[in-house]
Amino acid sequence: MENPVTLVQKTVVITPDGHREEQEIVAIEVPYTVALNGQDIGTSMVLATGLEEFGAGFLFGQGYVTEPGQVR
Repeated sequence: MENPVTLVQKTVVITPDGHREEQEIVAIEVPYTVALNGQDIGTSMVLATGLEEFGAGFLFGQGYVTEPGQVR
């Protein structure tokens, strides 16, 4: 079962004219640690979807890899 990435949350909006309740869709972020050769190299708050793509992009963006074949 995949983790949900959003939830509906009731909030109260307060303005100079008063207040009202609204429902908002809120993104759920989770901490995700990227490891390279068994060593943690960074942690980010991410949505719980597309984690492999995020990890590969993180490694590329930080200069740890330069081509797709380097990531398994």
